Amino acid sequence: MNADAHHSIAGQYDPRNPVTVEGTVVEVMLRNPHSRIRMDIADEAGNVQTWTLEMDDVEDMAEQGVTSETLLVGDELVVLGFPARDGSQLLHIERFHRPSDGLVYEED
Repeated sequence: MNADAHHSIAGQYDPRNPVTVEGTVVEVMLRNPHSRIRMDIADEAGNVQTWTLEMDDVEDMAEQGVTSETLLVGDELVVLGFPARDGSQLLHIERFHRPSDGLVYEED
């Protein structure tokens, strides 16, 4: 397991400053120990940036109905999460909502 594969959430992310972002899924990587999605998110000026969003492992996500068959490229999501401490376009997901059908995922 490399250093990026396992880390403290509080060490890499800032749980005291949660943010909400909205965007379009451009890649889904469901795997252990942490799944990731990449999303195109518009900043305040309207410029689109691609962010990487990290979440639970495959089993925990499947328990909430999030699988490779239910989370797809092109999905529009509203995400609440913790931003990276280093200011990079990285976010740890605490919760997401897909407005098109009401699918909700919450970190355990």
